[in-house]
Amino acid sequence: ASANQTKVDLKKAYLRMKSGDSVKVRVMSPADYVEYLSHSSFTHKVYTQPCVSVIGKECALCEASKSGIEGFDVLYPRKRYIFVFADMNSGELKAIDVSKNQAKKLIADIEEYAEDLDSLAFNLKKTGEGTNTGYSLNPIIKMKGDDQEKFDSCEGLEVTDEYLNTILTPRTLELQVKTLKEAGFPT
Repeated sequence: ASANQTKVDLKKAYLRMKSGDSVKVRVMSPADYVEYLSHSSFTHKVYTQPCVSVIGKECALCEASKSGIEGFDVLYPRKRYIFVFADMNSGELKAIDVSKNQAKKLIADIEEYAEDLDSLAFNLKKTGEGTNTGYSLNPIIKMKGDDQEKFDSCEGLEVTDEYLNTILTPRTLELQVKTLKEAGFPT
């Protein structure tokens, strides 16, 4: 399956936002998000990445978290969520990767307007930095200028399992071990 996947530029697949930024998006359906287990520790420069143990593969990061070596217990798997929206400016699907608490807010926003998703555009707004980061979806009650045209042009976009699998790419065991070695873990 991996050999047949089309190459996706992950830098373009994800929305990169700074605090205070907002992007006009279309929510394609109320179920265009996925929960996954991830590892991360910015202290160790282990950036957010999917846990491979859930698909039956050996996960060096899980082993490091259970090793008993001081400081590496923070690498235990945590729930993360990827939401996919249609970016009205580019006309392409774009994703954001959020924590459980950030996801709760986005899910509540989507569910509040679930019946109107085919006619409402939203401003996806990011606030705060670091552990205080939050996201919200604010409905655009009246679209101005060419917003309606951009909204309509996103009509055919669909978030498929194949798309989610291409943007949620786990690291290889070799790369996990290399990352752990750079972080000072005795490999």
